[in-house]
Amino acid sequence: MRWVVFIPVLIVFSGLDSGVGGLLSIGWLAGAAPSLVAVLVAFVALQASPTSALWAGWSAGLLLDAAPGSGSSGAALVVLGPHALGCTAAVWFVLLCRGMLFRSRGVTLVVVSGVVAASSALVVASVKTLRFWLPWTSAATPEPASDVLLRLVGDGGATAVLAILVGWVLLASTRAWRFETLPGRLDYAGRRGG
Repeated sequence: MRWVVFIPVLIVFSGLDSGVGGLLSIGWLAGAAPSLVAVLVAFVALQASPTSALWAGWSAGLLLDAAPGSGSSGAALVVLGPHALGCTAAVWFVLLCRGMLFRSRGVTLVVVSGVVAASSALVVASVKTLRFWLPWTSAATPEPASDVLLRLVGDGGATAVLAILVGWVLLASTRAWRFETLPGRLDYAGRRGG
């Protein structure tokens, strides 16, 4: 994978997520919003070598942790780790399932983007809840579980809808990324001509 392509795209997508994400949030779904970074992480997890995919997920998560507004309740304290752990866990899950997926299909990227967004948000919510229960921290009170679950589903669905457009552009630019060719189920039907 070409990191010289990944890093600028990650910075632009992260900037768009933190800048425009509030405008795209869905109020009746507990503020769920689509994530361009989740689409990028899903794309890389489907195409890159396992080592590159895990490093890409970890670096995307660190950038999300350091983004403005990632602190709990708008606090100035930035906690590095929840998104990094969430994105890395999402990439690991995709890598486990990748051998069964047609990786160069748009539908696969749409579904996997939704799963990456929801699973990453689940890990972040779990870390925030754990921080609240630890006696030596003064973390903010976690949200009710119903709001968290509603937002997880909303994040996944909204990201899947966004992946329809963004995923098409990413899949069209696959040659620029120079992913390593891996044995497995890249797209058997596409190679057969059907």
